[in-house]
Amino acid sequence: MSADDRPETMNITLEPTPELYDAPINGVKVPVRIWAGHTSAGIPIEAYVLTITPDNKLDAERLAAELPPFMLPSRHLYKIDVGGEEADEREKLLRARAEVIEVMQRHNLIGHVVMAGQLGRAEVIMHLDAPWSKLMLEPHKDGHIIRLRSKAADYGGDKQAQQQDLESTLGALSLMATMTGTAAMQMLEVSARFDEATGAKHSGLKREHKQ
Repeated sequence: MSADDRPETMNITLEPTPELYDAPINGVKVPVRIWAGHTSAGIPIEAYVLTITPDNKLDAERLAAELPPFMLPSRHLYKIDVGGEEADEREKLLRARAEVIEVMQRHNLIGHVVMAGQLGRAEVIMHLDAPWSKLMLEPHKDGHIIRLRSKAADYGGDKQAQQQDLESTLGALSLMATMTGTAAMQMLEVSARFDEATGAKHSGLKREHKQ
């Protein structure tokens, strides 16, 4: 079949399953739901869906009524048994991570977020993926590094648009660096004072490099 003979649209039928898949998103594993179905020609397929939302708020209740129990937004109604409280907390953090990234994507934002759980686990989100952002996270032996990429070819020669995105990118990076740096110094001081006053001891920071 030549390209000219191919249909302009593709019809598929999908149903959600209780199974989740750890999809590599921005260098980390994020649980996404597996949907199973078939094409109009009967070819079995799977789709990996991060989230499903209605086009407008008016349909939110109608959509919720159609979701099976394992997809209800109330997380306490179900959980995946991964073994032990610590593993369950890791699962919660990864779910929260996916939700935070989804919100930033929906609102066209980038950001740096740190979330801490009850059992000594934490999750760091460095989300730099936005249409206007020229920052990229690249894997590195010690974690990730941030790179700046801006090519005139991507703008069709529109230097003004390219310059605007560069200014927005570097301005956002400066804000993130200043605000997170200031907050970090304040938090370190507060934490040290509380530890001294209470005699609290902490184990060393353990990093988990996600693939």
